[in-house]
Amino acid sequence: MHGLFIRNPDKGVNNLLAPPRAVMTFYGKGTFAFREGGPYSGVMKWIRFGVALLVCVAGTSRLLAEEVPLEWFPLDAFAGAFGVDSVVETVNVTNSTVVWETPGATLRFFDGSRRLEFNGTLVWLNGAISTNAMAERMISETDLESVLAPLLLATVPSNAPWGTFVVVLDPGHGGVDPGAVVSTNVPYEKDLVLDVAKRVRRILRQSGIVVRMTRRDDDKTLTLEDRTTIARKREGSVLVSIHANKAASRSAQGIETFVLPAAGFPSTASSEPVAEVYPGNLYDAESLQLGYFIHRELLDQVQAVDRGVKRARYEVLRNAPCPAALVELGFMSHAAELNKLNTEDYRQRLAEGIAQGVRIFMLQNTSPGGD
Repeated sequence: MHGLFIRNPDKGVNNLLAPPRAVMTFYGKGTFAFREGGPYSGVMKWIRFGVALLVCVAGTSRLLAEEVPLEWFPLDAFAGAFGVDSVVETVNVTNSTVVWETPGATLRFFDGSRRLEFNGTLVWLNGAISTNAMAERMISETDLESVLAPLLLATVPSNAPWGTFVVVLDPGHGGVDPGAVVSTNVPYEKDLVLDVAKRVRRILRQSGIVVRMTRRDDDKTLTLEDRTTIARKREGSVLVSIHANKAASRSAQGIETFVLPAAGFPSTASSEPVAEVYPGNLYDAESLQLGYFIHRELLDQVQAVDRGVKRARYEVLRNAPCPAALVELGFMSHAAELNKLNTEDYRQRLAEGIAQGVRIFMLQNTSPGGD
């Protein structure tokens, strides 16, 4: 008998009667999840999806699992585990979708696309939703683990160095590197993002959160390697790199947030997968959750165009020693957005959005005593 199975990867045997207990149905009839003291409580401390051969040992309360690795699963098979109580399909020639409704979220998947709308916010999956020979929508195991689970189950694997929660803010560019330059009459990118970072620092410190900066009040030249080295030396729990955008098209506008693609998948702007595993890939689920919370709160603060939580292999994300996200606060090449970026009120609201996203992430992933 084969079934979908979630288990502690360090243990092959799970006690079914004493907490934590496994609640499950078998593949083709539904899904299951572990519960520790309540629905999904702490499940993402060690969640792993896979296909398993399930063997019940007669006269005992124990279950043995021999895992058979697979990379893609029918999307609908996981609706129950994620608390979905409504599934609505829309089929047309150009844009077929399926919408999941849970008590706290609405998800819209697009056939043949990496686009996912989560509560109206655009999030890019690692792999596109595909269709198998039985016309089932298929989703990658990676996206189940590092996108859907951290968004829907609220907590993520404890790969990150929590303890005392330390936020490392990385204002992009600096020194001889001005970043985006659109005119001699307006500040350079390096100056705008430093101002926003200092505002974020002030807000977070008022909440009692430890904050470190890769560059502080000085106009310092840093390499990309310097930035991740500083985060490591400062024992950062999260790294947030702050930038402003520029494009050849003056109509390009909006906020976009980047996290690292999983190994074996392409960046959002590419179709070519990259097999290499980077240090930052240790925190794929945490980084997605961090990036989503920051991105959502930024949009809530300033009502900018939503360009999505995207994926890119920027060096600061590849080599991050902790969960990391890179935010692009708007396009300096877009006249209206540049005017907003040049106002203190708008930069303050951007800072509030980043700070609130970090605070939400911290509350989701730490306990009063630290993990």
